[in-house]
Amino acid sequence: MAIRRSNQIAITPRFESRRFEVALPISYYDFFKPRVGVSLRYGIFTIGSDMISSLLGVTDTYGADLYFGITWKHYKSCGGANRRNAGRIKSLEKCKISN
Repeated sequence: MAIRRSNQIAITPRFESRRFEVALPISYYDFFKPRVGVSLRYGIFTIGSDMISSLLGVTDTYGADLYFGITWKHYKSCGGANRRNAGRIKSLEKCKISN
């Protein structure tokens, strides 16, 4: 006995900007069952589904997938206020090494 993993191929056209993203994944599950999904991102929040028709009640399925996420990016500032200081070169070198 083993878990059977189905084959899948997908193409995902998308539009993205710094704060907003929309993606429309079009996939073929087992290479012949078409699925269309949607994904929306605003800032750090993402929500989407790979099979939107099951969530809308268009197809008769026994399940649905829905995903969400939060992204947190922490960037270290390099130099910032220290650029005016005499230790400017040291702080910039330290920043380059730590990144």
